[in-house]
Amino acid sequence: MRPFFNPRANASTTATLVEAGIALMSQNLRRRYPVENEEQIDARLQVWLHRADEPVQGDIAGMVRQRERLS
Repeated sequence: MRPFFNPRANASTTATLVEAGIALMSQNLRRRYPVENEEQIDARLQVWLHRADEPVQGDIAGMVRQRERLS
């Protein structure tokens, strides 16, 4: 098995990166809106997390391509 195909490690890395991204955005919002309290920052963070109207950079319409799994 190749080292990059480790579902458990990949999921763990993904969860860590998601948590880091949320923490970074929370810090960014605190810097951008220094007079707002924690509830207001949390509300802005929730809006950011649940935004659906703007595509994520790199997302495009079309067919999903799947790579062959190398064993």
